[in-house]
Amino acid sequence: MKMDIRKHSMLFFICMACTFLVNIHSAFALSEAEGRDILIIEWSGDYPVKHLDQLPEGQRTTSVGYINDAKTFATVWQVFKPDEKLPEVDFSTNLIVFVRNVNFYNKINFLKCTLTDGTAEVLAMETMSAMPIEDKVGMALAMVPGANLKWIRAGEKNILVPVEISSKQSSAKSPDQACYVIEKQEVCLINGQIELSAAPGSATKITTSIFGRPVYGDLDGDGTNDAVMLLVQNSGGSGIFYYVAAAFNTNGTFTGTNAKFLGDRISPQNIEIRDGLIIVNYADRKVDEPMTASPTIGHSSYLVLKEHVLIEKEQVYENRQGMQTQ
Repeated sequence: MKMDIRKHSMLFFICMACTFLVNIHSAFALSEAEGRDILIIEWSGDYPVKHLDQLPEGQRTTSVGYINDAKTFATVWQVFKPDEKLPEVDFSTNLIVFVRNVNFYNKINFLKCTLTDGTAEVLAMETMSAMPIEDKVGMALAMVPGANLKWIRAGEKNILVPVEISSKQSSAKSPDQACYVIEKQEVCLINGQIELSAAPGSATKITTSIFGRPVYGDLDGDGTNDAVMLLVQNSGGSGIFYYVAAAFNTNGTFTGTNAKFLGDRISPQNIEIRDGLIIVNYADRKVDEPMTASPTIGHSSYLVLKEHVLIEKEQVYENRQGMQTQ
């Protein structure tokens, strides 16, 4: 006598539990040494299929995703936990990561979430059954910090977390602990430097550090000293890329800005702040000179902080032939 799928699964499988690596980096359990646990809090339960369209666009059919704004989270929460108070989430520093069923209905929970070289790794547990998805799916949500979160990996697919989603310019007690946006990617410094993988699983490391010391002065007219510094990125190749960035001071905490590219293998001279105007002096090469040539041509870049965004006001090129570089 044949038994339908629902009865078969209820009798034989619904109580069986298995660990399931829902997304990110590996199909096997992760050791504690591979990354620090960043899971802050989690919630699990059932989510109505008819309201999957409330999930962020592009993530309504996937087994994993993220929520990056309060409005979407409130809408999803109202459907997910209608009888519970909406949790407070600061989306300027945190994200909501979710995992859910896509093939069969199962209860699902987070076990842990680790961060390794900018890649979030989620280990989840779900019951194993062959119950078809009809009116609901099992879902779990977790709050995690966004700082230094660059990628989410689902199987072999790497999901890039845009810079505007991750951490959104976290504040710090000093400029060498703040986060800066370099080439559309957020970089959060630890004691003035950070080393991250160029991509998940890549042996290539990108090192970012402050060159010299920050220069202080009032950039936004509020009477407090902000900071300007040079940032250097090195991926181990021949290029050494220099950027200028600022960190504005709000009641003693510093928030990093976007970084403006200055050049490859230049020779920095100094930074000045004059009535809110940032002047960066450095030496570079002639346009037709090879990168192997020493930088001897003087340049000055002029920037201002406008609505907490670093913008170029103008750039003046001064030809100082034979200038001594530092």
